[in-house]
Amino acid sequence: GLFVPLLHRAVHYLAAGESVQGNRLTAGRSESIRLGNVSSRVRIITPALEEITPEQRQLVGAAVMEISADHSIPGIYDVVNSRGVVRRMAMNTDPRESDLAVALEGEAAAALSAATGAPVHAVRAVAPEALVQQVREERVGVELWRVFVVLTLVFLGLEMMVSARGAKNIQ
Repeated sequence: GLFVPLLHRAVHYLAAGESVQGNRLTAGRSESIRLGNVSSRVRIITPALEEITPEQRQLVGAAVMEISADHSIPGIYDVVNSRGVVRRMAMNTDPRESDLAVALEGEAAAALSAATGAPVHAVRAVAPEALVQQVREERVGVELWRVFVVLTLVFLGLEMMVSARGAKNIQ
């Protein structure tokens, strides 16, 4: 009496594909979520309080919804239907972002360039002094503080000369 229901349930799990059974998801990935015994359409409320209606398909005894990578920012998501909250899920950041392995210069520059959209050049320095020197060499423009100090002293001298002449004219 147990074999047929067990086989039936196993076929449902296999038909769901790579769906997530738990409540933990990874941001930036498309995921399939299996919801048990949900017959009505569900909506997802994001941490930014946006409502998303994901693609859904019905399986025997369950519904499977697809979350696209476009709508995946880290935070707590509520899956709701007409009756209320069906499930609460945590969308986590990608664990690869916490990988502290040292990257090669070219890989790091390419990744930063892709993330920022600006050209990135890797700077190699053996000692901290060499890094400071290289940053000074790469700096664009001229430091103007020395020019402004000289101009301030010139204007102070001119002001003293004008005030001394004005004092002679008053007497």
